[in-house]
Amino acid sequence: MIKSVRKTLLLAILAGAAYTANAQVSANLVQSNFTGVVVPQVMSSGTTNRLAVVYRARLTALTPNATYRYYSQLALQTDIGTTNPGAGNTIVINPTGAWFYTTNAKLKPGASGSFTTDASGGFEGWFASVNTGNARFTPGNLVFPTISLNSGTAAANDTLPTKKLALDQSIKVLKLDVAAGGNNGTGIYGLSAAQPKNFVTLYDTETGSGRPIAVAIVEGDGLEYTGAASFYTNNVNDNTGNWGTIIPNDLAAGVKYMAQVNIDNVLIGNAQSATGTWGNTATTNPTGGGATPLRIERIAAPLDQIVGTKAAKAAGPFAIYPNPASGSITIASGRGGMLQLVASNGAVVKT
Repeated sequence: MIKSVRKTLLLAILAGAAYTANAQVSANLVQSNFTGVVVPQVMSSGTTNRLAVVYRARLTALTPNATYRYYSQLALQTDIGTTNPGAGNTIVINPTGAWFYTTNAKLKPGASGSFTTDASGGFEGWFASVNTGNARFTPGNLVFPTISLNSGTAAANDTLPTKKLALDQSIKVLKLDVAAGGNNGTGIYGLSAAQPKNFVTLYDTETGSGRPIAVAIVEGDGLEYTGAASFYTNNVNDNTGNWGTIIPNDLAAGVKYMAQVNIDNVLIGNAQSATGTWGNTATTNPTGGGATPLRIERIAAPLDQIVGTKAAKAAGPFAIYPNPASGSITIASGRGGMLQLVASNGAVVKT
């Protein structure tokens, strides 16, 4: 009788543990508390044309001052509400440590990323994934970045995904192809003076407003992954300061603005083109696919200083733009204050 009771209790305990584990593993993917800050509009597809999908986002409604482990993937709209967080491999972007790429992300130390929330239970940072041969990455599909989180404890056995969150913005999957069409794209890369492990954002507006067309990591990042697009492997990877990504073939305005931002999303340098042409490289409606990528020379977009209208907010209480000055100029105040125009004899001409 006693043995029977013990056996019953043991089975009940094991059943309860199994139920708890299954409940955690079966957490549904929900679209809440994960908000895009800098999110590209397009990404690549296929197992031989892999390119990093990089975005900045903010998480909210988590436990304050807690350290979470995570991995990042991409999902379809139809995945939301199910237990599937999508597909794709994870790039872990560590603000102060080594970055790494994994094809088998797990919520274990050394196999996942981690971050610590602030006093309000929030965190903002950069996340990245890489496309695979999964059907979710079919050209033309819209995918949502996702993040799977443990419960936010430091325990080594806290490895089950208790939260699966989908971003509030989607990214369109493109095929590297020479043909025109809304589902095709062309590789683009730049030789710049940007710092390794910073990020380059590309916009089709001259002021950098709206969502970026694409976001790239600046090389010297120490990352290696098989199946990268050949133009990236041959021209970008391990070349310090270089960057590479994909843009749509139906980009009528072209790339008009580029920016280098750091791990804290602070603007470090930028460049502008009213026409979408950089030196001898036109970026409007490209047709190079992956075989003939667009190349932006360093002299056209070094990205190591802040120029144009952005300079007014970044340099001193006053800034002049365009910078270097040419033709008519504007003198703008980024922080307020008084400006005086003084003649060569010291007389104040205008205040």
